[in-house]
Amino acid sequence: MDFQEIQSRVEALVKLGGWSNAVPGPDYAYLANEGLRLLTRQTQHNVETKTITTAAQQEVYSLVDSADTRDWIAFFDDALYNTNTWLPQRTRHWLRTLDRLWRQTAASTPAYWYWSGPQEIGLYPKPSASGTTITLNGPRHEPRMSAVDDKPRIEETFHEGICLFGAWHWGKLFSRGEERDVAKEYLMEAQDYVKEYKSQMASQEAGSVVRTVARPPQEYLGMGSRYIPVWP
Repeated sequence: MDFQEIQSRVEALVKLGGWSNAVPGPDYAYLANEGLRLLTRQTQHNVETKTITTAAQQEVYSLVDSADTRDWIAFFDDALYNTNTWLPQRTRHWLRTLDRLWRQTAASTPAYWYWSGPQEIGLYPKPSASGTTITLNGPRHEPRMSAVDDKPRIEETFHEGICLFGAWHWGKLFSRGEERDVAKEYLMEAQDYVKEYKSQMASQEAGSVVRTVARPPQEYLGMGSRYIPVWP
């Protein structure tokens, strides 16, 4: 479905739930994009690459791009330092356990990266040289739809999940009484699409399972002595 079709489907779901007469009325373009945002966050299907260039003595780096303000959901633990060295992720708690004075560590070659804020990462230790690239890879929110023929990046099988999330986002605010059951059903069905997507991705990434079947262990014959009682 394209953006126009998704909006029409969200409108139909909202009217079916009985919430279209709310004041102010629903913004179906907003609800379509909100549905896409919710589905993307839960499926994490849209994976992109982020490259950061180090600056000497700078510890924290913003992930926000002025030309593209979409949020990053997470990063995989396979960041590359200078394109050829693995830069593992650690938490600030782990760094505090390692060294209580970790923030005062002298600048050097970064050994770890950590989340410093919702859209910031930090390097430990902070770099002593400028111009080195750090490449991260992870799920990010899809671009917002604006043109009528824009389409989500996720395959069309899961577009209904976008519509259901969008309608639920409106219904949770304006549903009353039995209508709340309808909103709950929208949410549950949308989450079923999320589960189906994750199951599909898990099956694609699953490796072959090799089973080795061994013969049962050989029973050993005891060689103990046998005592025959003699009765008077």
